[in-house]
This record gives sequence, C-alpha cells and structure tokens, in this order.
Amino acid sequence: MKEQVLRIGWAETDITPDRPILMEGQMYMRYSKYVHDPITATALALVSGKEQLIMVSLDMTEVPMHAMPLIKEALYKKNSEIDFHKISFNVTHTHTSSSFFGDCMRDDNEKIFSTDILPHFAIPENAYTKEESQTFFVTKIVDLILEAWNDIKPGGISFAHADTEIAYNRRPQFLINGKPETIMYGDCSDDNFIGFESGTDTSLDLMYTWDISGELKGVVCNVPCPSQVYELHYFISSDYWGYTRKKIRDEFGENIYVLALCGAAGDLTPIDLLKISKNNKEELKVWREQEREVQRNFDEDALCEGIADKIVECVKRCIRMSAREKNYKPVFRHEIMKLKLPIRQISEEDYIKSAATVRDLHSKFSYENPMTMKDLVKAFEPQGDVLRYRQQTENPWFEADYHVIRIGEAAIATNPFELYHEYASLIREAAKSKYTFIVQLANGMGCYLPTKTAIQGGSYSSRPASTVCGAESGEELVKRTVERINKMWKPQKEGAFMNKKVGYVCFGEVNTPIEKLNEKHDATLALLKERFTDWDILDAGLVIDDTEYKYADAAIDKLKAGEFDCLLTVVCGWIPTHAVIRVTDNWRHLPILLWGLCGWKENGRIVTTAEQAGTTAIRPAYEALGYNFKYIYNVIGKEQPLDKVDAFVRAAHAKAMLRKTHVGSMGYRDMFLYGTCFEAQSMRSQIGPEVECFEMLEMVQNIEKLDQKDIDDGVKFVKENWVFKKECPEETIVNGVKYALALVKKINELSAAFNLDATAQAVKGNKDDTKDSKWIGDLFRLGLVKGSYIPCKSIRILREYTRYRYKLVSCRSSEKNRYQNALTVCNVALDSVVSDIFGKSSTSIIDYLLEQSGTTINHEEIASKLLKSLKSKEDTVIESIEGYQMTDSRKYRMRLIRAHMDYITAEINDVDKQINFLISSDPDYDKAIQLLTTIPGVKRDSAITIISEIGIDMSQFCNSKRLCCWAGLTPGNNESAGKKKSVRITRAGVYLKPALVQCAHAAVKSDKSPYYKKKYESLVKRRGKKRAVIAIARMILTAIYQMLSTGEVWNPSDLYKIDMPTPLVERQKAKAIKQAKKLLQKEGLLPFDEPLAS
Repeated sequence: MKEQVLRIGWAETDITPDRPILMEGQMYMRYSKYVHDPITATALALVSGKEQLIMVSLDMTEVPMHAMPLIKEALYKKNSEIDFHKISFNVTHTHTSSSFFGDCMRDDNEKIFSTDILPHFAIPENAYTKEESQTFFVTKIVDLILEAWNDIKPGGISFAHADTEIAYNRRPQFLINGKPETIMYGDCSDDNFIGFESGTDTSLDLMYTWDISGELKGVVCNVPCPSQVYELHYFISSDYWGYTRKKIRDEFGENIYVLALCGAAGDLTPIDLLKISKNNKEELKVWREQEREVQRNFDEDALCEGIADKIVECVKRCIRMSAREKNYKPVFRHEIMKLKLPIRQISEEDYIKSAATVRDLHSKFSYENPMTMKDLVKAFEPQGDVLRYRQQTENPWFEADYHVIRIGEAAIATNPFELYHEYASLIREAAKSKYTFIVQLANGMGCYLPTKTAIQGGSYSSRPASTVCGAESGEELVKRTVERINKMWKPQKEGAFMNKKVGYVCFGEVNTPIEKLNEKHDATLALLKERFTDWDILDAGLVIDDTEYKYADAAIDKLKAGEFDCLLTVVCGWIPTHAVIRVTDNWRHLPILLWGLCGWKENGRIVTTAEQAGTTAIRPAYEALGYNFKYIYNVIGKEQPLDKVDAFVRAAHAKAMLRKTHVGSMGYRDMFLYGTCFEAQSMRSQIGPEVECFEMLEMVQNIEKLDQKDIDDGVKFVKENWVFKKECPEETIVNGVKYALALVKKINELSAAFNLDATAQAVKGNKDDTKDSKWIGDLFRLGLVKGSYIPCKSIRILREYTRYRYKLVSCRSSEKNRYQNALTVCNVALDSVVSDIFGKSSTSIIDYLLEQSGTTINHEEIASKLLKSLKSKEDTVIESIEGYQMTDSRKYRMRLIRAHMDYITAEINDVDKQINFLISSDPDYDKAIQLLTTIPGVKRDSAITIISEIGIDMSQFCNSKRLCCWAGLTPGNNESAGKKKSVRITRAGVYLKPALVQCAHAAVKSDKSPYYKKKYESLVKRRGKKRAVIAIARMILTAIYQMLSTGEVWNPSDLYKIDMPTPLVERQKAKAIKQAKKLLQKEGLLPFDEPLAS
C-alpha cells in the first residue's frame, strides 16, 4: 500500500489551577500553596489517509482514567470524526501537580481505615472542589484535542537517537545479615552499601515534525526519567520539563511545540543518589514526621536547568542530520493491543498477617487521636496487601490498552506501568524498528512493573503493595509488544516491491475426482505462499464446470471482495472454456497468467487430468477476447516455472504502481510538432504514469521568491558535504541550490495540495472522449472549475443527525404502511372511518381485537373505547370491524410491527433531543431558524433540515441561482453530440430537495399567507402540478438565500426583485408604467399628452 501525505497538528494549553488544589504523588494529602511554574498539556495529531493518532502529554503524576468517559462524551459532541480510541494519553510523572480527580492514595486509605482516624487536614477555603477540578480539566483537554485536530496540515517527520546521562538508578543495595537487600532511595554513604540493583538508561529518542516548507514545527522527546526533582514540595510545577520547553523555544523559536514522553523509568530518578549526603535522609525523616517542607541539600533549580541543558544539547546536535531524512509520506500504522496480564498474587498467609496488622493499627486510634503521616507510612504495606488480595479474588487480571504505532522507521509502544528500564532494553533489542519509543504511564495506571531481580531485592516499588503485576507479566508484555512491532515490519527481498496483491483461481472438470483437483489447488497455493512471502494472495478456490455455475459464481464473489494487481488462472484439469471466461471476464483489464499444470508418473506410466488439453483450449479464447495474458506450463519431471510466475507478478505489480505514479517533466511541452524523445500522452497510455509539467517560467518565479537564508544554508551544506573532483565556481553552486529549492517547493506544493496518492487511482480501460477530458482539464488549469460547498464541522454534525432522522422517519412510514396492510388483510376497515389509524381510539380498538381469541366482538366494549367526535360514529366504527379475521400469525406480525414503530419513535425522539441541543448551543443557528419559520409552509423541523444542508453562511454560493442549482431545483443539461436528451431537474439535493418540496406543498395550501398559493395557481395551469410545486420550492429557496444573506424577515412584496438582473428590472418597471398610463388615459384620469409621474 502506497502511503499518503502525512498531516500534522499541534496544540498546547496551560492547565495550571489558579487556586489551591489537591496534589498527587506522595503518601499524604497536600494542597498547593502557590505556582512555581506553569503545568501544561500538549497534543500532537497525526493523520494519514484513514489512520490517525493523537498523543496528549500531561504534566501530571498519572493519567486520570476517571476523566476518559467525560472527555470522550464531550469530544464526540463537538467532533465525531476523531476516533477516541486512537488518542494516547501519557504523563511526565511530576509529583508537584494534581490528578484533578481526587487523591487515589486517600481513596485507598478510606477503603481500609475509618475516615475518623485518618489524619485530619485543613482544606483551604478557596480550594478547588472535586467537581470544579474535574470540569476544569475536562474542558481544557477537550479544547486542546480539538485545537490540534483543527490545526492539521501537510507535514513531515524525522527521527534521531542520542545518549546522555539524565536518569540514575534509585534502588541501591546494602549487605544486611550477609544478604543483599534493596532500599529505595537508600543512603549510599552507608558502610553496608554495595552498589545498585541494576544500571540506568542513557537513551534519548527524538521525533522532529516539519511543515510542508521544511520549517521545524515541534519536537517529541522520549526521556526515560520521571520529572521528580521537586517531588517534596507544596507548589505547582512541571519540574525540569518547564525549563526544557523554555530553552528549546529560546533556541529554535517561540512557536516551537514540545511533547514530553516519559520512557521506561520505574527504577530511575533524576537525582544522583551518590551525591546526596546522609543529612538529607535525616531531613526527609523529620519532614515526614512533622509534615513540613525542608530545604534539600542540593540546588533543585540548578538540577532542573542542567537536565534541560542536556536535552536541548541533544536536540541541537541531532537536528542537522535528522533534517536530511524528512519523510512526508511515512508508513503509518496504529494498532491497539488489549492485553490481560495476570496480577501479582498475595498468599493466604500474607493476607492474614497483613489484615491482623491493619486491625491492630485501627484499634489504636480514634477521632480525638488520629493517625499521623508516620503511621500511614507504616500502614502502607499491610494496607496494600489487603487491597491486592481483595482485587485478586474479584478479578485476577489487569486489563488495559497498549498502543503500538509505526511511523516511518520508528515504533512507539505505550504501557500503563511505571516500567523498569530493563524491559525497555529487551524490547529495543528484539524490535526491528530503527527507533523505538517506549512510553510508560500511558492510558492507565498499573503501578510499578518490577523485574525478578527487583522482587528478590524487595523495598518499595517491587513489593505487592506498590505493584499490580509481577515479573511474569513484564515478560509477557515484552513478548507481545515485540511481536506487534515486528509484524509492522514485514520481511522484504532485495529490490522487491512490498505488498504484491495476487488473485488466484484453479479450474478443473466436473468429471474429474474433486479430491484430486483440490489436492492440486492446495499444493500449488502452498508452494506459492512458501516461495513468495511478500505476496498477498486472494484465493478464490476451485472452479468446475457445473451446469448451474455455482463454483464459478462463488469464485467471482470471493475475488470481488478484494483487490489485486494480477490474476493467476491455474488449470489443473480439462474444463470447457465458458466456465473459465465467466470468471476471468470480470477482470479482463488486469494482467492474467494462464498456467497449465501437468500430470505425474505412476509405475513408469504418465497419469494426467488433461490440464495441458484444457490450457490449449483456453489459450485461443483469451487471445480472441483481447486479454492481456501470459502463457506458461509445467513439464513432468522438471521444476515448476516459478521464476516466470515471479517475473509476471513483479511486472503486474509495477504496472499497478505506475498507474498511481506522477512524473515531473521540466521544460518545453511536446505538442506532436517536434521529433523529441518524450511525449506525455504516449507515456500515460502505454505504461501508466501521469506527467506533471513544470514550466520554466514558474521555476524562475519560485527562485525569485526564495529566502536568502535558505539559499545560504543550502550553499553551506553543499560545500561541507559534497566532494568536487574539479573546482566548482561559486556562482554555479548558488544557481544549483536555487534551482533545487524551487523544484522541491513545487513538488511539495503538488503533493500537499492534490494528495496524489489518494486521487490517482487505476481505472478500467482508458477514457476515449479526448475532447471532453481536455476541455475539463483546460477549465481546471484556468481556474474555472469551482470547488464544491463543504460545510463547517458543526453543520456537518447537525447534518448527520437530520439525515439520520430522515431515514428513521422513512422507516417508520414504511412500517405504518405495513401495519395498515395487515389490517386490510384482516378485514378491518377502521381507516375508512377514523382520520388517524394510529390515534388513541383506533389504537385501543386494535389492541382489543388483538387480545380476542375468536371473531366476535362486544359492541359495548368497543363503544367505551371511542373518544370525542367518534362517539357519534359508534355504529359506523362497529360496522368497519365486524367480521374481522385475525389469525395468531397475523396478530404476532402486527405486534412486531407495532413494537418496531415504537422503537423507531423513541429513536426519533432521542435524535430530536440531540438536534435541539446542537441548535441551542449556537445562538446563530437558533436565530436563522426563527427567521426561516416566517416563510409560509416552513416549520421548525423543516428549517433545521434546510440549515443542516446549506448552513447559514450564504457567501459559499455566489448567488441564489448557484444555490438552487446545487439543491437540484434547476433544469439539467444532458446534451451529447449537439442533441439535448433531457432538461429535467438534476438528482442533486437528495435530502434538501424533498424538504423544500414538502414546504412548497404546505405553502400553496396556506390561506393566511396566500402569496405562494396564487403563484401556484397561475403556474399549474401552464406547467402542471409537479413542475409548479418545484417552481414554488425554488422560490422558497431563493427567499431563504436572500433572508440569510441580509437578515431580513420574509416579505412577499420584495420577492419580484430577487435574483432578477438590473436591465430586466428596468424593463419590467417601464412596462408597468406604460400599462398604468394607458389604463388612466382610458378612464379619463390622465390627458393623452401628459406623462405619468414616476
């Protein structure tokens, strides 16, 4: 599959709360006191064809999964084009932010301990409530995603990998009782310190995004280090990422976006523990007991700046080489794995022990004597064990979404854990991607995912209380992630095209044992699959010449279900020609391979199913029908001609690819006047590529528009990277660079503007109406082909609902007709008496009949069900149902129809609510609808339908005639060879036209505003009813155009001016004056020689 032009959109928003808010990331409750630096959310949208990805990076501790349903609902109401499942949320894991959805640690505490004994905290008076923070967060993120989506423009990407020391291992080991034991954040100055549990990760993966002109738009940084320099404070901060964003923008420009990804860093920290003294540990202990901030004995601001400097240095160092590898049409795949990983089990013995510890702690405290922070820290392990045990009894699996993306030569794999860095190393080693981004804490919160070594070492981040899954789940995650990544990198032979699509069908005679034919079919298919791993074979199965063509038609259906570049017709037995042609004639425009198999030897004798005879009979039929085919055959005792098959498929694939290819032509266009070696039309007709001619004048104009800086950079690049065998003049280099930049600009414009991959499709046969196609091409070249009206997103969403409502109403009408037919069959003639067969009285009577077991009716019972005016028609009603015949099957059918009608009515009501919500959310729509309802015959529902089709901005149409033409209310011009075949109205306006016709029918019946009624009565005499109604519909649409353009209400006295050219208006005015003058002179009110005052 040829890739399409990538489209990229960026957005960033400030999510810093302006009041105190509950913070996340420690084992205690904190409310923010002030803002150290802003926290942000950044979104990057990538779209290619139907594939999409939106990455949202949050300066937060964890992804608030409680927010996802709210974001999804709000997003869908505003833009239904975005696939919410293709949005990946991740966090930088800063501990100086808020989750915006409460404190998960406090929630866990309250599951075990009574709230009376938990530490009491004073909540600031102006602090955010949980509901306020949720609304704030959801609104910000929805607007962010929409902004990124609306920003998408053609662009490119490039990648780089760097190494720098940012993160350090935070799990030092100590020799305790003769055994190594891990203590997270342990004091490395201790005499028993023996080293770290494992190493660190110095990798830094970068993705640069570029606009269509080659300018840098943003950079994605995947750093395996949590942003936890400021983790012990009471202020809001994005940690070292705030410094990094500022420094990158200082270097590359204020408008550069930065998307922060946290790589696998479950056992890493930005702090070098070897440089932290023992005193700092003591300070932390005091702080936890007394619940106060401390000044750590290292400069936190300097550390953040140092990390930012390292990241920026890598971005600067790598961008030069990466810029040479810009890819505007990368391979783009986005898949989502739904993995069920086993959760880590707590033994019965450990649970009983932990539960006893919890009970003991609970008994020691009361409301007057609550727990302290030190007590909560002690309770963390047993509390976690109890919660984990409860979880494993309810559901022993941890389920989450894992995004795997291929974009160009890079793979992005997300996971919801604080993943130990060794797992990321294993994925990178086994993955076939050149660049591999491992993103942790994405789309969920699975706590830490430790290795076997970490579990043996113990301590926080490896014990059950701080983990959900164990090492076996980590190994499964690595295995499945590598499998999914490598599946996106299929093996490719040297010089071969990828994804060769081949249709395959076998033919044999009905009298030959079908087992033998199937055996040959299966053996040949297996051989092809084994030999050619880069083929996608669409198998249509075996076809025999049965009289009803069941096998042939089944093969046709299978082949029509897919696409392929060529068709292999394999003959494994004698078969009449007609059965073969029935299949192959559907694909006569494709290259076809006629492949005759051969027999075999048994006991020295040749055994055959007459495949050579069958091939001999089919070959002349292919030739007579003009097939583009090649003939090959097998020979007994020799190898099968697989090389010939391979060569044929390669050529067919190349032809298919060329049909979708555009070739640039520079300079003079041949017009069959000169004996040049190239001519575009012949090239197109013979081998397929479309030729795009670049005029030299246009190149010269592009050169004049070049930025001098781009020229200087290009010259500098050539001088530094090119080797000249002979001395090259400076002027030659400058001119060459100018020419290259102008050419690249033109190519990028064509690729982005026309999206060649999407529009260039292979077609059956060649268009032979050369004059028409040339005429259309000239019109387009001269800018005379105008674009179609495409409504804005809000109107498109409204249109989806109104069109769906139209379908539902049509479906309900069909059911009503079916219900009426059922009554007629049952000899029930209620419709001849009542005005509405679905009214209350009629429904009650029909329900009564459905409940009866016989054919007799109780007249008094029937009379009691009649309401209002129907009471006076009691005898007529009883007479209309007397002698009804309803079998059980008919009653069952009527109940089904009634239930379906009720269901459709409920659906229509739901759609109406959504439509009203969309209308009420935009005052301009409501105002336009009120304006249109002033027109006779136009009610609110009709006005909504009209607005959903044409919008409220009439500048999309140059005049009312253009709008009427677009709506299909003007005569068509079906003309060929100078002869008019039809002038009927066109088929345009499938939804708009019926609505306007319905309004026209209502308008011509209106006595309150008889303007259209009088127009109709004068038209119907000359043009007939149907044409008169269409004319009224056009008048209404013309009025709508003027009303929406000017904001005026409907005024029939002004309608004669609408859409009438000025000269015609003057002639009509002169004619009216002349007629008035004659009338006045005839009545003696005006002398014959006196002019009429105007």
